[in-house]
Amino acid sequence: MALASVVATLGPMGTDAHAEAQRHFDQVILTATFGTAVEAALLQQTYALVAAGFVERDRAGVITGGDLHFRHLGQLEVADTWVAPT
Repeated sequence: MALASVVATLGPMGTDAHAEAQRHFDQVILTATFGTAVEAALLQQTYALVAAGFVERDRAGVITGGDLHFRHLGQLEVADTWVAPT
């Protein structure tokens, strides 16, 4: 499966997200967080690659910021899913 397009995801180079993005997309935009990857995807009207199990946590390990997967409900949709040994 290749989505022959641009995707924004978590960097830096060498992260699991970066490796998966390179496997499935032609161009990868790396960002500091999954949240900024989603924002970049919205601004550029392209894909965002976010790990399904991702939740935002503060330094104490407390979940913060709500669930990123639902924060942009109505603005984004799931384009594809896959399992990867990360």
